[in-house]
Amino acid sequence: MARRRPATKRVISPDPTYGSTEVEKFTNRLMRGGKKSIARRAVYDAIRIVEKELERPGIEILKGIGGLHNFMEWNGLILTDSGGFQI
Repeated sequence: MARRRPATKRVISPDPTYGSTEVEKFTNRLMRGGKKSIARRAVYDAIRIVEKELERPGIEILKGIGGLHNFMEWNGLILTDSGGFQI
């Protein structure tokens, strides 16, 4: 069944810890079918691992690579598992 009117675009508020809409979008995508607090914890843990391994602010590194697709130079789908985070 078609919609009566076009869907309105939602405004995404920045992430409370890093103040980044990109982190919030990633958290929202990760949370599908789950709890937001668990998804947010997973994202923050990943950023902390990046900070620990590279000894630089993790959010700056993630912004610098322009997203996972740019980092991998891949335009297709990305299939991942929850087995851990690797650099």
